[in-house]
Amino acid sequence: MPDPSSYAQRMITFRILYAALIGALGIYGVVAWQNTHRGEPIRPLDPTFLYAIVGFAFFQMVTIPFLRRLRMPPLKAPTSLSDDPPIDGAAAEAAIAKLFTANIVTWAMCESIAIFGLVLCFISLDFRYYPPFAGVALLNFLFYRPSLDDLQAAVRATRP
Repeated sequence: MPDPSSYAQRMITFRILYAALIGALGIYGVVAWQNTHRGEPIRPLDPTFLYAIVGFAFFQMVTIPFLRRLRMPPLKAPTSLSDDPPIDGAAAEAAIAKLFTANIVTWAMCESIAIFGLVLCFISLDFRYYPPFAGVALLNFLFYRPSLDDLQAAVRATRP
């Protein structure tokens, strides 16, 4: 039976949530496709509204690193090649929980960029709005993927 406090076991939780949120982008794409291919005519969007949505998505993309930095636990770089501290104690658990929260907030903001495209598809009945927003969201997801190094650095920072 695997040790529940091992890094590999902890990373499984991060990766499952990460994969589920990326999978949601595909589900949103299917929903957008179905909604826009019902035979109804495309409704033009007001350019001001479109620019506001694009601007807000861009603003959200820019704020992700700042919010992530606020939510992240302290990280400590390794001092040797074998600097792999065990996960034990309340401080390590708290650091892992804080890292998990920071990742959830980051990934939710990435996903919301794709949701802007989905909303535009619903309003305009034009599928062409979803792929660019989903692409940007996917790039952000890839940039903020779960990292074993971050997990180890958060635990390492709890050690004296």
